[in-house]
Amino acid sequence: MEYTGHLIKVLVGTDKDTYEVHESVLSGSEFFRAALKGEWTEAQEGKVSLQNVKPAIFEVYMQWLYQRRLPEDGQEERECVFMGLFEAYVLGDQFRDASFKDVVIDSIIALPIFARVFLKSSTVRFVYDHSTEHSASRRLVVDLYTRYGYENASWLPETDRAMFPVEFLFDLAKNLFRERKRPNRKIPHPECSSCLYHCHGLFEDGACYKKPNDLAQWWKSSSVSVFPAYRVAESQFIEDENGARKFWQLIQWDVQEERQRVKLSMERDTSCLSHGNGKSSSTI
Repeated sequence: MEYTGHLIKVLVGTDKDTYEVHESVLSGSEFFRAALKGEWTEAQEGKVSLQNVKPAIFEVYMQWLYQRRLPEDGQEERECVFMGLFEAYVLGDQFRDASFKDVVIDSIIALPIFARVFLKSSTVRFVYDHSTEHSASRRLVVDLYTRYGYENASWLPETDRAMFPVEFLFDLAKNLFRERKRPNRKIPHPECSSCLYHCHGLFEDGACYKKPNDLAQWWKSSSVSVFPAYRVAESQFIEDENGARKFWQLIQWDVQEERQRVKLSMERDTSCLSHGNGKSSSTI
């Protein structure tokens, strides 16, 4: 590639790190074309100041301008790679350089699937803080969470709950609805059983008092069957909802009675022990 035109000085960051760039390689950026045209001070002095840009991210842009490729990942942590690429995309958006933005998006998508778990809340926050409602970067973040995210500490850490932008969570919910097959409203969802929301009381394994078979199975495997206070025979199972509910209530009452009996027994034993110790000490 032939580099023509003047060398433009680009002052980057608060420390004004200076980079010299050929004017011809900046022609793909609408921002630089406008800044270096006509009567603007930048055009007259051949100098452009970018105080809000990180030098490290501008160097990514510089490498792409001259070599038409992005830097290799190296030994950086994947989280840093993600953040760096999205920072580069935001810079390309600021420079209005469509070709550079497309290359950055391609690099993000080309990352290995296992590396996408390192798309942290801080990166999501950065993208939403530096983009508009329908930007490609927002759509990409939402799509990555939709297609590869799952409930674990990497994707949705409890400690980062406040970090996720509300707009992102809303966009993610809408995207998940679109990806999910539209439910048939006339047919109850097989996985959405009302038992999931019942107060089953003793039935820690999810058995339901509305289902006699569940009650029978629980009765046979439960230690309640050996309680002395339990006075309901298996023959009293009634094969309907009302009967099952009454049976469940009887179990509750009898178990509560047994627990109370055990509690009183333990209190009596403790009291007797304390009295016995008192007598021994007085005798000595």
